[in-house]
Parts: sequence; C-alpha cells; structure tokens
Amino acid sequence: MRYLILILSVFTFYNCENKHKERAADNAQDVRILTSDFNFELVGEVTDKMKTVTSIKVNKKGNSTDYQILKGFEASVQENEQVIIEDLNFDGYSDIRLLQYLPETANIPFFYWLYNSETEAFERNMNLEIIQSPSLDFENEYILSQWTDESDVRGTDYYKFVGSNIKLMKQETEVFIDSVNYIFTIKEVFGDSLQVTKQEQLTRENIIQ
Repeated sequence: MRYLILILSVFTFYNCENKHKERAADNAQDVRILTSDFNFELVGEVTDKMKTVTSIKVNKKGNSTDYQILKGFEASVQENEQVIIEDLNFDGYSDIRLLQYLPETANIPFFYWLYNSETEAFERNMNLEIIQSPSLDFENEYILSQWTDESDVRGTDYYKFVGSNIKLMKQETEVFIDSVNYIFTIKEVFGDSLQVTKQEQLTRENIIQ
C-alpha cells in the first residue's frame, strides 16, 4: 500500500509539472507573437511614388479603433514601404523600425520603437538611431550596425542592451590596402574605451582580377 501511494504521488507530481510546463510554453508563445495582433499603417503624403510619413497608426486586428498613433518624426520612403517587426531588445516582445530615408551610401538609418509590456505601448527609442543597416544576433543578443565611410573602411558595431540602455561592446573594421588586401581589426570595450584585441592582414577570396 505504501508503494502504491508513492507511485501515485510521483505520477501526480509529474502530471502537474507537465501541465505547468505546457502553460508556460503557451504563455511564451503568446508573448512572442504579440505584435502579430497589430496592423501598422503609414500615414503621410504621396508624391511621385515616394511617401513622406509623419505618423504610424497602430490598430489591433479586427478593431477599427486606433490603438496608438506614433508621431514626432518624418520619414521619406518609397510608397509601398512598411514597418519592420523584430524583437530588437530580445525581451520576447516584438518591436518595430521604419526606414528614415533612402541614403546614397550603404549606411541605412531607421526610426525605432520598442514595445513596453508594462504600458502596453510602442515607445520611440532615439538611442537606437545610431544603429545603421541593422541585423540581429539572437544567439548572443547583439544588434549589429553595419557601416562604411568615405575612406573605403567597412565596419560592424556590436551593441547590447544593458538594462534599458544600449551599449557598444565590440567593433570590427576592414581597411582596404588595395582591391584585394585589407587590415581586419577587432576592438572590444574595456571600461569606457575600445581597445584592439586582434589585428591581421587578410586577402579577399573569390576576387576576379
């Protein structure tokens, strides 16, 4: 009888634990897909297939009432431009960004809004606007900013959220000596400064000369 009670207790614990995990998984899934419940409409004036956007209407799907209107910016984009939905601060909630304008270089600027789960609203983050041509490293939770300058230097800055603040953690640069060879440098943050941790001369592969 004692063994039967023990077996039933283990089974009950295992069953409750599984249900708890299932509920947690369901909740996590709800968080991750949060902004799929929203529609984003760019509002502005269209001229010759370009659009000057001065606000973004945020509506919940199936509800015609404005949930939120994002203002205080001006973007010059193509007529069919849309917001890009990503989890920019890796908190499980999707955020949005919008192209500011079409630059002549590869340094593409964006406006950024992070979703605040406490206020249940999108909030503009102007600190993120230093990040150009962004991409996300989900494994290490970096936001990458990719850039070039007039001296033919290409670089990637690695930013990370420390609390609610964005901080530069690492920088990689390629300084071209000629059309094939370049100096590759890695700098990492120690204290308040970037310090060189690696530097070497490399050769571009698959170059037709």
